[in-house]
Amino acid sequence: MTIADSTDLSAQSQPITLDSSQLSPPPSSPISSLCDIELAQEADQLDKHLSCPICGMKVEKDFWDKFQDEISYKRMNLRLQERFCQAHKARSADDVWTDRGYPKIDWSALQGRLKAHHRHIHAVLDGHYESHYYKQHAKMVSSTKGYTARSAVFTGHFTGLRAGYYGTKGEKIMAEDIVRTFSDKLRTLSETDPLIASGSASGGMSGFVHAILVPEMACGLIMEDMKCDRDTAQDILADSADIGEMFNEEEDEEMPRVEIDLLDPSEINDETEVLFTQRPGKKFRLV
Repeated sequence: MTIADSTDLSAQSQPITLDSSQLSPPPSSPISSLCDIELAQEADQLDKHLSCPICGMKVEKDFWDKFQDEISYKRMNLRLQERFCQAHKARSADDVWTDRGYPKIDWSALQGRLKAHHRHIHAVLDGHYESHYYKQHAKMVSSTKGYTARSAVFTGHFTGLRAGYYGTKGEKIMAEDIVRTFSDKLRTLSETDPLIASGSASGGMSGFVHAILVPEMACGLIMEDMKCDRDTAQDILADSADIGEMFNEEEDEEMPRVEIDLLDPSEINDETEVLFTQRPGKKFRLV
Protein backbone atom coordinates (compact mmCIF):
# COMPACT_ATOMS: atom_id res chain seq x y z
CA MET A 1 0.00 0.00 0.00
CA THR A 2 1.38 3.41 -0.91
CA ILE A 3 1.49 6.42 1.34
CA ALA A 4 -1.13 8.09 -0.80
CA ASP A 5 -3.49 5.15 -0.31
CA SER A 6 -2.93 5.25 3.45
CA THR A 7 -3.74 8.94 3.52
CA ASP A 8 -7.00 8.36 1.65
CA LEU A 9 -8.12 5.66 4.11
CA SER A 10 -7.27 7.86 7.07
CA ALA A 11 -9.34 10.67 5.66
CA GLN A 12 -12.29 8.35 5.10
CA SER A 13 -12.21 7.13 8.71
CA GLN A 14 -12.49 10.64 10.24
CA PRO A 15 -15.98 11.57 11.58
CA ILE A 16 -17.91 13.99 9.45
CA THR A 17 -19.06 17.17 11.19
CA LEU A 18 -21.61 19.59 9.80
CA ASP A 19 -22.48 23.12 10.74
CA SER A 20 -25.94 23.28 12.31
CA SER A 21 -26.84 25.95 9.82
CA GLN A 22 -26.53 23.34 7.11
CA LEU A 23 -29.16 21.09 8.70
CA SER A 24 -32.78 21.20 7.58
CA PRO A 25 -35.45 21.13 10.33
CA PRO A 26 -37.33 17.84 10.62
CA PRO A 27 -40.68 17.88 8.92
CA SER A 28 -43.51 18.65 11.38
CA SER A 29 -46.29 16.11 11.66
CA PRO A 30 -49.93 17.12 11.04
CA ILE A 31 -50.74 16.18 14.65
CA SER A 32 -48.11 18.44 16.20
CA SER A 33 -49.14 21.31 13.92
CA LEU A 34 -52.79 20.87 14.90
CA CYS A 35 -51.89 20.86 18.61
CA ASP A 36 -49.91 24.06 18.16
CA ILE A 37 -52.88 25.72 16.45
CA GLU A 38 -55.29 24.60 19.18
CA LEU A 39 -52.98 25.83 21.93
CA ALA A 40 -52.67 29.17 20.20
CA GLN A 41 -56.45 29.43 19.85
CA GLU A 42 -56.98 28.54 23.51
CA ALA A 43 -54.45 31.17 24.57
CA ASP A 44 -56.23 33.70 22.38
CA GLN A 45 -59.58 32.81 23.95
CA LEU A 46 -58.12 33.17 27.45
CA ASP A 47 -56.91 36.62 26.46
CA LYS A 48 -60.41 37.60 25.30
CA HIS A 49 -62.56 35.95 28.02
CA LEU A 50 -62.60 35.45 31.76
CA SER A 51 -65.03 33.92 34.24
CA CYS A 52 -67.54 35.89 36.30
CA PRO A 53 -66.51 35.65 39.97
CA ILE A 54 -70.14 35.09 41.02
CA CYS A 55 -71.77 32.78 38.45
CA GLY A 56 -68.72 31.44 36.61
CA MET A 57 -70.09 32.39 33.19
CA LYS A 58 -67.54 33.28 30.51
CA VAL A 59 -67.41 37.05 29.99
CA GLU A 60 -65.55 39.01 27.33
CA LYS A 61 -62.44 40.70 28.68
CA ASP A 62 -63.41 43.94 26.92
CA PHE A 63 -66.62 44.06 28.99
CA TRP A 64 -64.62 43.40 32.17
CA ASP A 65 -62.20 46.20 31.29
CA LYS A 66 -65.08 48.58 30.64
CA PHE A 67 -66.65 47.72 33.99
CA GLN A 68 -63.30 48.23 35.72
CA ASP A 69 -63.02 51.63 34.09
CA GLU A 70 -66.52 52.60 35.26
CA ILE A 71 -65.69 51.75 38.89
CA SER A 72 -62.31 53.51 38.63
CA TYR A 73 -60.46 50.22 39.11
CA LYS A 74 -61.55 49.83 42.71
CA ARG A 75 -60.92 46.59 44.54
CA MET A 76 -63.63 44.11 43.52
CA ASN A 77 -65.37 43.37 46.80
CA LEU A 78 -68.46 41.14 46.94
CA ARG A 79 -70.86 44.01 46.26
CA LEU A 80 -69.00 45.04 43.10
CA GLN A 81 -68.69 41.42 41.99
CA GLU A 82 -72.47 41.06 42.27
CA ARG A 83 -72.95 44.27 40.28
CA PHE A 84 -70.66 42.92 37.59
CA CYS A 85 -72.63 39.65 37.50
CA GLN A 86 -75.89 41.58 37.13
CA ALA A 87 -74.42 43.76 34.41
CA HIS A 88 -73.11 40.96 32.19
CA LYS A 89 -76.36 38.98 32.58
CA ALA A 90 -78.36 42.00 31.47
CA ARG A 91 -76.01 42.49 28.52
CA SER A 92 -76.44 38.84 27.51
CA ALA A 93 -80.21 39.14 27.91
CA ASP A 94 -80.22 42.12 25.54
CA ASP A 95 -78.74 39.91 22.85
CA VAL A 96 -81.24 37.13 23.56
CA TRP A 97 -84.18 39.57 23.35
CA THR A 98 -83.00 40.79 19.95
CA ASP A 99 -82.13 37.34 18.60
CA ARG A 100 -85.56 35.95 19.51
CA GLY A 101 -87.37 38.87 17.90
CA TYR A 102 -89.25 40.01 20.98
CA PRO A 103 -90.97 43.37 20.41
CA LYS A 104 -90.42 46.73 22.01
CA ILE A 105 -93.40 47.08 24.33
CA ASP A 106 -95.47 50.26 24.16
CA TRP A 107 -96.59 50.46 27.78
CA SER A 108 -98.79 53.49 27.16
CA ALA A 109 -100.91 51.45 24.73
CA LEU A 110 -101.04 48.21 26.71
CA GLN A 111 -104.15 49.00 28.74
CA GLY A 112 -106.12 49.65 25.57
CA ARG A 113 -104.91 46.41 24.00
CA LEU A 114 -106.24 44.31 26.87
CA LYS A 115 -109.89 44.95 25.98
CA ALA A 116 -109.52 42.87 22.83
CA HIS A 117 -108.76 39.83 25.00
CA HIS A 118 -111.68 40.11 27.42
CA ARG A 119 -113.81 37.77 25.30
CA HIS A 120 -111.22 35.02 25.71
CA ILE A 121 -111.11 35.54 29.48
CA HIS A 122 -114.92 35.34 29.52
CA ALA A 123 -114.70 32.00 27.71
CA VAL A 124 -112.21 30.67 30.26
CA LEU A 125 -114.36 31.76 33.22
CA ASP A 126 -117.56 30.40 31.65
CA GLY A 127 -115.92 27.05 30.92
CA HIS A 128 -116.30 27.46 27.15
CA TYR A 129 -112.55 27.26 26.66
CA GLU A 130 -110.41 24.53 28.21
CA SER A 131 -107.47 26.44 29.63
CA HIS A 132 -104.02 24.87 29.37
CA TYR A 133 -103.02 26.85 32.46
CA TYR A 134 -106.04 25.73 34.47
CA LYS A 135 -105.01 22.11 33.98
CA GLN A 136 -101.40 22.85 34.90
CA HIS A 137 -102.41 24.77 38.02
CA ALA A 138 -104.77 21.99 39.12
CA LYS A 139 -102.01 19.42 38.62
CA MET A 140 -99.55 21.47 40.66
CA VAL A 141 -102.01 21.91 43.51
CA SER A 142 -102.87 18.21 43.63
CA SER A 143 -99.23 17.13 43.57
CA THR A 144 -97.85 19.49 46.24
CA LYS A 145 -98.58 20.28 49.82
CA GLY A 146 -100.71 23.34 50.44
CA TYR A 147 -97.94 25.60 51.70
CA THR A 148 -95.62 24.64 48.85
CA ALA A 149 -98.29 25.25 46.22
CA ARG A 150 -99.25 28.59 47.70
CA SER A 151 -95.62 29.70 47.83
CA ALA A 152 -95.13 28.67 44.21
CA VAL A 153 -98.07 30.82 43.17
CA PHE A 154 -96.97 33.92 45.02
CA THR A 155 -93.37 33.74 43.83
CA GLY A 156 -94.28 32.72 40.28
CA HIS A 157 -92.03 29.66 40.39
CA PHE A 158 -94.32 27.23 38.63
CA THR A 159 -93.72 25.88 35.10
CA GLY A 160 -92.41 29.21 33.80
CA LEU A 161 -95.82 30.88 33.65
CA ARG A 162 -97.00 34.42 34.45
CA ALA A 163 -96.60 37.01 31.70
CA GLY A 164 -93.54 35.96 29.70
CA TYR A 165 -91.49 38.83 28.33
CA TYR A 166 -94.05 41.32 29.70
CA GLY A 167 -92.53 40.59 33.10
CA THR A 168 -93.92 41.50 36.51
CA LYS A 169 -94.77 44.98 35.22
CA GLY A 170 -97.05 43.55 32.55
CA GLU A 171 -98.40 40.94 34.95
CA LYS A 172 -99.51 43.64 37.37
CA ILE A 173 -101.29 45.61 34.63
CA MET A 174 -103.06 42.49 33.35
CA ALA A 175 -104.06 41.27 36.81
CA GLU A 176 -105.53 44.65 37.75
CA ASP A 177 -107.48 44.77 34.49
CA ILE A 178 -108.86 41.28 35.07
CA VAL A 179 -109.91 42.04 38.66
CA ARG A 180 -111.60 45.30 37.62
CA THR A 181 -113.42 43.78 34.66
CA PHE A 182 -114.38 40.35 35.98
CA SER A 183 -114.94 40.92 39.71
CA ASP A 184 -118.56 39.71 39.57
CA LYS A 185 -117.68 36.56 37.66
CA LEU A 186 -114.74 35.84 39.93
CA ARG A 187 -116.91 36.27 43.02
CA THR A 188 -119.51 33.84 41.63
CA LEU A 189 -116.85 31.39 40.52
CA SER A 190 -115.25 31.41 43.97
CA GLU A 191 -118.33 29.61 45.29
CA THR A 192 -118.18 26.76 42.79
CA ASP A 193 -114.69 26.36 41.34
CA PRO A 194 -112.65 23.79 43.29
CA LEU A 195 -109.34 25.54 42.64
CA ILE A 196 -110.50 28.84 44.12
CA ALA A 197 -112.45 27.14 46.88
CA SER A 198 -109.34 25.26 48.03
CA GLY A 199 -108.08 28.56 49.40
CA SER A 200 -104.49 28.68 50.59
CA ALA A 201 -103.68 25.32 49.00
CA SER A 202 -103.93 26.93 45.55
CA GLY A 203 -103.36 30.56 46.36
CA GLY A 204 -107.11 31.14 46.35
CA MET A 205 -108.43 33.94 44.16
CA SER A 206 -105.01 35.51 43.73
CA GLY A 207 -103.55 32.20 42.61
CA PHE A 208 -106.39 31.74 40.12
CA VAL A 209 -105.87 35.18 38.59
CA HIS A 210 -102.09 34.99 38.35
CA ALA A 211 -101.64 31.32 37.48
CA ILE A 212 -104.48 31.02 34.95
CA LEU A 213 -106.02 34.26 33.72
CA VAL A 214 -102.88 36.39 33.42
CA PRO A 215 -101.04 33.78 31.30
CA GLU A 216 -104.14 33.38 29.11
CA MET A 217 -104.26 37.13 28.50
CA ALA A 218 -100.49 37.32 28.00
CA CYS A 219 -100.67 34.58 25.36
CA GLY A 220 -103.19 36.66 23.45
CA LEU A 221 -100.82 39.62 23.48
CA ILE A 222 -97.90 37.44 22.38
CA MET A 223 -100.01 36.08 19.51
CA GLU A 224 -100.46 39.67 18.34
CA ASP A 225 -96.80 40.58 18.82
CA MET A 226 -95.23 37.53 17.23
CA LYS A 227 -97.93 36.71 14.65
CA CYS A 228 -98.25 33.13 15.92
CA ASP A 229 -100.89 30.66 17.09
CA ARG A 230 -101.75 30.04 20.75
CA ASP A 231 -99.64 26.89 21.12
CA THR A 232 -96.56 28.77 19.93
CA ALA A 233 -97.45 31.71 22.18
CA GLN A 234 -97.54 29.38 25.18
CA ASP A 235 -94.02 28.20 24.37
CA ILE A 236 -92.79 31.77 23.96
CA LEU A 237 -94.39 32.78 27.26
CA ALA A 238 -92.59 30.01 29.13
CA ASP A 239 -89.25 30.60 27.38
CA SER A 240 -89.29 34.35 28.00
CA ALA A 241 -90.40 34.42 31.65
CA ASP A 242 -86.91 34.98 33.08
CA ILE A 243 -85.88 37.63 30.58
CA GLY A 244 -89.19 39.40 31.16
CA GLU A 245 -88.44 39.72 34.85
CA MET A 246 -85.01 41.14 34.04
CA PHE A 247 -86.23 43.93 31.80
CA ASN A 248 -89.86 44.54 32.71
CA GLU A 249 -89.88 44.53 36.46
CA GLU A 250 -92.76 45.95 38.45
CA GLU A 251 -91.87 49.56 39.19
CA ASP A 252 -93.67 50.36 42.43
CA GLU A 253 -92.82 47.37 44.57
CA GLU A 254 -92.08 49.51 47.61
CA MET A 255 -95.68 50.69 47.91
CA PRO A 256 -97.53 49.17 50.89
CA ARG A 257 -99.71 46.20 50.05
CA VAL A 258 -103.43 46.71 50.61
CA GLU A 259 -105.95 43.91 50.78
CA ILE A 260 -108.87 44.53 48.45
CA ASP A 261 -112.34 43.17 49.03
CA LEU A 262 -113.34 41.49 45.78
CA LEU A 263 -116.96 42.38 46.53
CA ASP A 264 -116.10 46.08 46.31
CA PRO A 265 -113.77 46.66 43.36
CA SER A 266 -114.33 50.42 43.68
CA GLU A 267 -111.61 50.35 46.33
CA ILE A 268 -109.04 49.76 43.61
CA ASN A 269 -107.50 52.93 42.25
CA ASP A 270 -104.30 53.99 40.56
CA GLU A 271 -102.59 54.78 43.89
CA THR A 272 -103.43 51.45 45.49
CA GLU A 273 -101.15 48.44 45.40
CA VAL A 274 -103.52 45.50 45.01
CA LEU A 275 -102.98 42.28 46.95
CA PHE A 276 -103.71 40.27 43.83
CA THR A 277 -100.88 41.90 41.90
CA GLN A 278 -98.15 42.27 44.51
CA ARG A 279 -95.05 40.44 43.36
CA PRO A 280 -91.42 40.14 44.43
CA GLY A 281 -89.02 41.16 41.67
CA LYS A 282 -85.58 40.12 40.50
CA LYS A 283 -82.91 42.78 40.08
CA PHE A 284 -80.52 41.69 37.37
CA ARG A 285 -79.71 45.00 35.75
CA LEU A 286 -76.83 47.26 36.67
CA VAL A 287 -78.25 50.50 38.03
